Amino acid sequence: MKVFLSISICLIFFFLSLNKSIGQAVSINITGTAPDTSSILDVKSTTKGVLLPRMTTTQRTTIGTPAEGLLVYDTTTHTYWYRNNTSWINIAQPISAPPPTPPLFPLIPVRNKQENKLQGILEAQNGMIQQLIKQNLSLQNEMKILNQQMTDLINTFPEKKK
Repeated sequence: MKVFLSISICLIFFFLSLNKSIGQAVSINITGTAPDTSSILDVKSTTKGVLLPRMTTTQRTTIGTPAEGLLVYDTTTHTYWYRNNTSWINIAQPISAPPPTPPLFPLIPVRNKQENKLQGILEAQNGMIQQLIKQNLSLQNEMKILNQQMTDLINTFPEKKK
């Protein structure tokens, strides 16, 4: 495995040092596909990752004139670090975000589907009950009118005495 890695690294440097007419990008994969045109190094794998240089904090901070954009894994802090133009930046450090803005509208409680369905059924039943009450009152009024008419009719024709 170390031999393969060493050969791969040597090939990378070899290809990177070739003239521009031969090519500017290197692809490391088992399929033989060409590298992406926007990259200098294109590593493809579905089963393995890439290991960046690993070092202690002391080793990282004593690198002489580190290049801007240099990326390493610090084994002391167990985090990735990159170099900007003046200092080392810990990638794992949280970036301060502005406080969240309050919502424009207050939150309205949301019912679940069953509660909404039950509420709809209850409202429909309430509406039906109101209709039945109105119909019942209407029927009661009609019954009173009919009862009065019957009474009037009976009073119009007195009973025959035997």
